[in-house]
Formats: sequence, structure tokens, C-alpha cells
Amino acid sequence: MRNTASLLKKVMVASALAGATFLVSCKSDLETVKAISNFENKPSETMDNFRSVYTQGGKPRMIVSAPYVQRYSLKKEPFSEFNKGIKAESFNEAGALVASITANYAIYHENQKLWEARGNVVGKNSKGETLYTEKLYWNEQTRRVSSDVFVKVVRADGSTSTGEGIDADEKFQDYNVKKPKMSGFSF
Repeated sequence: MRNTASLLKKVMVASALAGATFLVSCKSDLETVKAISNFENKPSETMDNFRSVYTQGGKPRMIVSAPYVQRYSLKKEPFSEFNKGIKAESFNEAGALVASITANYAIYHENQKLWEARGNVVGKNSKGETLYTEKLYWNEQTRRVSSDVFVKVVRADGSTSTGEGIDADEKFQDYNVKKPKMSGFSF
């Protein structure tokens, strides 16, 4: 009887240890599964050598290209990230290039319909003017381009304008440099 009680005690201790090990093991596995299946923080799509042509009346109006794109469509605020650079070109009804932009990085906030370009942003228009800045926004709804950081505009004749920010139409034909900086003057 004593051996049976001792054996029963050992079996109960072993069962408790096995149960605890099982629970810890399951918890660890569940955490691993949750981490692996956390799809919200992983891209739903990845694209190499991305190129998208937007047309109107069968004619190209805008071409967006990028070496690599990650789209996060499962996030509460979905976005696409162009972390290896982007190039966008805009065309008029006749098919002539009217504006272009390149940047080292861009992000498109889908719900807000807002593009943000960062890092070595260069915009050009059909008047031969070039915009240089480190950050630029394009709002699809208002069809306006803006920045709140240092900008430099070089005109076709070589003259320049600099300032803290810019507001422009999406074709960069009509723009206003904010807080212009004047050079050659000292006070």
C-alpha cells in the first residue's frame, strides 16, 4: 500500500510537471504563431520593377515607376512604400511631358490620397525649371504640391529662388516659394 501511494505521488508529480511543460510549450508556440501570422505589419504585396501607367481617353497621363514597392493593405491606414526610390512623369493631352519628379523614398497613404516624397527630391516642369528639396507632398484630392522644408528652384535662365516651403499646382507650372530667402544682402 505504501509503494502504491508513493508510486501514485510520483505519477502525480510527473503529470503536473508534464502538464506545466505542455502549457509553457503551447504558450510559446501560440506566441510564435501570433508573431508569424501578424499580417497587419507585413506587406500584403511586394513588387519588383514596378511600373504603372494612368491613362485618360486611351492616352498616358501619368507613369509611375519604382525598383521596389511594398503595399500594406491590411493596416488600419493602408499605405504603399517605395523605399528604393520613385519616378513619376505627367503628360498633357498631346502626350508631351509636362512635369516629372524623382525621390529616394516615397510613401502613398491610400485613405488620405496623399503622396510623400523624401530624400533628394527633384521636380521638373515643361518651362525648364527644376525644384530641389528633401520633402514634398502631393495631395490627389486638391491636386496641389507642397513642402514645408528648404526648397530651391532653378529657372531655365539659371536664376534661383530659395525658401522654406513651396505651394504649387500638380504640374509645377504655377508655384509660390514660401518664406523666400534673399541672398547677397546683409543687415
